[in-house]
Amino acid sequence: MKPAFRLRATRLPFFSGMLLLALLLVQCGKKSDDTAPSGNAIVGTWRFSKIAVKDKEGKITDQTELIFTLVPCLAQVRLTFKEDGTTSGSGGQNCGTADDVLPDDLTGQGKWSLSNGKLTMTDPSGAKEEYDVQLNGSTMTLSVPDVDDTTGNPTGEVILLTMTKV
Repeated sequence: MKPAFRLRATRLPFFSGMLLLALLLVQCGKKSDDTAPSGNAIVGTWRFSKIAVKDKEGKITDQTELIFTLVPCLAQVRLTFKEDGTTSGSGGQNCGTADDVLPDDLTGQGKWSLSNGKLTMTDPSGAKEEYDVQLNGSTMTLSVPDVDDTTGNPTGEVILLTMTKV
Protein backbone atom coordinates (compact mmCIF):
# COMPACT_ATOMS: atom_id res chain seq x y z
CA MET A 1 0.00 0.00 0.00
CA LYS A 2 1.35 3.39 -1.00
CA PRO A 3 1.78 5.80 1.93
CA ALA A 4 -0.52 8.82 1.82
CA PHE A 5 2.46 11.10 2.23
CA ARG A 6 6.12 10.85 1.31
CA LEU A 7 8.29 13.13 3.39
CA ARG A 8 11.18 14.43 1.37
CA ALA A 9 13.72 16.74 2.93
CA THR A 10 13.87 18.95 -0.16
CA ARG A 11 10.10 19.55 -0.11
CA LEU A 12 9.83 19.98 3.65
CA PRO A 13 10.32 23.75 3.59
CA PHE A 14 7.56 24.27 1.11
CA PHE A 15 5.01 22.33 3.18
CA SER A 16 4.68 24.97 5.68
CA GLY A 17 4.70 27.53 3.36
CA MET A 18 5.59 24.90 3.26
CA LEU A 19 5.66 24.82 5.50
CA LEU A 20 4.04 28.95 4.46
CA LEU A 21 5.00 30.08 3.78
CA ALA A 22 2.79 28.69 2.60
CA LEU A 23 -1.44 28.77 4.13
CA LEU A 24 -3.77 26.26 3.04
CA LEU A 25 -7.15 25.06 2.09
CA VAL A 26 -7.68 23.93 -1.44
CA GLN A 27 -10.12 25.69 -3.67
CA CYS A 28 -11.74 23.44 -6.24
CA GLY A 29 -12.92 26.47 -8.15
CA LYS A 30 -13.31 30.17 -7.76
CA LYS A 31 -16.44 31.38 -6.06
CA SER A 32 -18.16 34.40 -7.49
CA ASP A 33 -16.99 36.51 -4.54
CA ASP A 34 -13.34 35.40 -4.83
CA THR A 35 -10.93 38.13 -5.82
CA ALA A 36 -7.19 38.16 -6.25
CA PRO A 37 -5.59 39.23 -2.98
CA SER A 38 -3.85 42.58 -2.81
CA GLY A 39 -0.29 42.96 -1.64
CA ASN A 40 -1.44 44.99 1.36
CA ALA A 41 -3.40 42.00 2.67
CA ILE A 42 -0.24 39.89 2.74
CA VAL A 43 1.88 42.49 4.52
CA GLY A 44 2.48 41.35 8.08
CA THR A 45 3.90 38.45 10.06
CA TRP A 46 2.58 34.93 9.50
CA ARG A 47 3.02 31.52 11.13
CA PHE A 48 2.30 28.05 9.70
CA SER A 49 -0.93 26.67 11.06
CA LYS A 50 -1.76 23.80 8.71
CA ILE A 51 0.07 21.66 6.17
CA ALA A 52 -1.85 19.30 3.90
CA VAL A 53 -1.57 17.35 0.68
CA LYS A 54 -4.27 17.10 -1.97
CA ASP A 55 -3.94 13.87 -3.94
CA LYS A 56 -4.79 13.23 -7.60
CA GLU A 57 -8.36 12.32 -6.70
CA GLY A 58 -8.87 15.55 -4.77
CA LYS A 59 -8.69 14.02 -1.28
CA ILE A 60 -7.00 16.33 1.22
CA THR A 61 -4.89 14.77 3.95
CA ASP A 62 -3.87 16.95 6.90
CA GLN A 63 -0.15 16.46 7.57
CA THR A 64 0.26 19.18 10.21
CA GLU A 65 0.74 16.90 13.20
CA LEU A 66 3.21 14.67 11.34
CA ILE A 67 5.30 17.56 10.00
CA PHE A 68 5.32 19.44 13.32
CA THR A 69 6.31 16.21 15.10
CA LEU A 70 9.17 15.53 12.68
CA VAL A 71 10.29 19.17 12.53
CA PRO A 72 8.89 20.82 15.67
CA CYS A 73 10.69 24.10 15.05
CA LEU A 74 8.37 24.79 12.11
CA ALA A 75 5.69 25.76 14.58
CA GLN A 76 8.06 28.56 15.68
CA VAL A 77 8.85 29.87 12.18
CA ARG A 78 7.52 33.35 11.49
CA LEU A 79 7.58 34.90 8.03
CA THR A 80 7.19 38.63 7.63
CA PHE A 81 6.09 40.17 4.33
CA LYS A 82 7.13 43.82 4.29
CA GLU A 83 5.53 46.65 2.31
CA ASP A 84 8.75 47.17 0.36
CA GLY A 85 8.53 43.68 -1.19
CA THR A 86 11.08 42.04 1.07
CA THR A 87 10.64 39.19 3.51
CA SER A 88 12.33 38.27 6.71
CA GLY A 89 12.00 35.13 8.73
CA SER A 90 12.66 34.00 12.23
CA GLY A 91 12.58 30.70 14.04
CA GLY A 92 14.03 28.69 11.16
CA GLN A 93 17.49 28.95 12.62
CA ASN A 94 16.20 26.86 15.53
CA CYS A 95 15.58 23.91 13.23
CA GLY A 96 19.05 22.44 13.81
CA THR A 97 19.56 19.66 11.30
CA ALA A 98 16.52 20.80 9.33
CA ASP A 99 18.11 24.20 8.79
CA ASP A 100 19.76 23.03 5.59
CA VAL A 101 16.39 22.20 4.01
CA LEU A 102 14.62 25.40 5.00
CA PRO A 103 14.58 28.04 2.29
CA ASP A 104 16.49 31.24 2.99
CA ASP A 105 13.22 33.18 2.97
CA LEU A 106 12.32 31.34 6.19
CA THR A 107 15.66 31.87 7.88
CA GLY A 108 16.83 35.17 6.47
CA GLN A 109 16.01 37.81 3.90
CA GLY A 110 14.16 37.38 0.62
CA LYS A 111 11.78 39.14 -1.74
CA TRP A 112 8.13 38.65 -2.57
CA SER A 113 5.71 39.80 -5.23
CA LEU A 114 2.03 39.19 -5.84
CA SER A 115 0.38 39.15 -9.25
CA ASN A 116 -2.86 37.57 -10.49
CA GLY A 117 -3.34 35.43 -7.37
CA LYS A 118 0.25 34.11 -7.52
CA LEU A 119 2.76 34.77 -4.74
CA THR A 120 6.38 34.58 -5.88
CA MET A 121 9.06 34.29 -3.22
CA THR A 122 12.72 34.75 -4.13
CA ASP A 123 15.55 33.82 -1.77
CA PRO A 124 18.84 35.76 -1.65
CA SER A 125 20.46 33.37 -4.18
CA GLY A 126 17.72 34.18 -6.72
CA ALA A 127 15.87 30.84 -6.42
CA LYS A 128 12.12 31.37 -6.86
CA GLU A 129 9.08 29.49 -5.66
CA GLU A 130 5.59 30.37 -6.90
CA TYR A 131 2.37 29.66 -4.99
CA ASP A 132 -1.30 30.08 -5.76
CA VAL A 133 -2.58 32.17 -2.87
CA GLN A 134 -5.98 32.57 -1.23
CA LEU A 135 -6.64 35.04 1.58
CA ASN A 136 -9.54 34.86 3.98
CA GLY A 137 -9.20 37.41 6.78
CA SER A 138 -6.17 36.47 8.86
CA THR A 139 -5.66 33.14 7.08
CA MET A 140 -3.52 32.72 3.98
CA THR A 141 -3.43 29.45 2.03
CA LEU A 142 -0.61 28.73 -0.39
CA SER A 143 -0.72 25.85 -2.82
CA VAL A 144 2.00 24.47 -5.03
CA PRO A 145 2.15 21.35 -7.19
CA ASP A 146 4.41 18.66 -5.75
CA VAL A 147 7.32 17.56 -7.92
CA ASP A 148 9.12 14.22 -7.81
CA ASP A 149 12.64 14.88 -6.51
CA THR A 150 14.13 12.19 -8.72
CA THR A 151 12.51 12.95 -12.06
CA GLY A 152 11.47 16.57 -11.63
CA ASN A 153 8.03 15.63 -12.94
CA PRO A 154 4.79 16.70 -11.26
CA THR A 155 3.37 14.00 -8.98
CA GLY A 156 -0.22 15.16 -9.44
CA GLU A 157 -0.41 16.07 -5.75
CA VAL A 158 -0.68 19.61 -4.43
CA ILE A 159 0.97 20.84 -1.24
CA LEU A 160 -1.30 23.15 0.75
CA LEU A 161 0.25 25.49 3.29
CA THR A 162 -1.98 27.49 5.58
CA MET A 163 -0.62 30.42 7.53
CA THR A 164 -2.22 32.57 10.18
CA LYS A 165 -1.39 36.23 10.73
CA VAL A 166 0.15 36.87 14.13
